[in-house]
Amino acid sequence: MGTKHRCMNDLSTYPCVIHKSIEVDKSRCKIELGNNRFVQATEWYDEIRIDIREWELKDEKLIPTKKGNSLPLHRWKLMVDTGYHPTTQKSSPPRRVFAYDPQNTLS
Repeated sequence: MGTKHRCMNDLSTYPCVIHKSIEVDKSRCKIELGNNRFVQATEWYDEIRIDIREWELKDEKLIPTKKGNSLPLHRWKLMVDTGYHPTTQKSSPPRRVFAYDPQNTLS
C-alpha cells in the first residue's frame, strides 16, 4: 500500500495516498478509486489540476489513458464545496430543455 499524508499548497485540506510503485512526474497526490482509476493532483503548465483518470499497466508501469477528465483546481473546489454529484437532483445544476412547439402551447 501507499503512505498516507496531506497534500501541499492549496490542497492541504484533502488527504491523499502516495503509491510508491507509481512514478508520475509533477504528481502531488493520488487517491485510488479501484479498477485502475485514480484521482490525482498534478501540475500542468504551472497550474494545479485534478485529474480523474483510468490507468493501464504496460511494461510493469501504470500509465494514464485518455479515459478521464482533468479539472482546474478552482472548478474542482467549486464542485466539492457545492456538493455537486451527477446522480443527485438536489445539488445538480438546472437543465435546459428545448422543445419544438410550433403552436406556442408551452408558454
